[in-house]
Amino acid sequence: MVFNVPTNPLTAGFEWELVICSDSAGVEFTDTSSYSGNISNWEWKIDNDFTDVNQNPIFNFPVADTVEVQLVVTSDDGCIDSITSTVIIDIIEIETIQDTIQLCDLGSVYLNPCLLYTSPSPRD
Repeated sequence: MVFNVPTNPLTAGFEWELVICSDSAGVEFTDTSSYSGNISNWEWKIDNDFTDVNQNPIFNFPVADTVEVQLVVTSDDGCIDSITSTVIIDIIEIETIQDTIQLCDLGSVYLNPCLLYTSPSPRD
């Protein structure tokens, strides 16, 4: 009997990035898991309420929140690993922003991670 011992053990991992900002926050989760064999299954869980089996899913969050994100990966040969991480979803409600914001020349205001207002260049 021959056993293949992986040179790189199955290790679950992921990164996340805010990709959509409109009425909600769209967050793309990117699988960064590693293994010397083949990873065949991905199961994402958000606070045990939402699940997805795509390798790199996008979840929409309608309000600011702090959520627990778990990724469970399974290899072709039945190995399983998981990782859980806290992700902070930060959305600023437009109603809370003042009508007028004073800026020094070339200053910037970050309204939320998707919106950036930079003051215009000084005129000659």
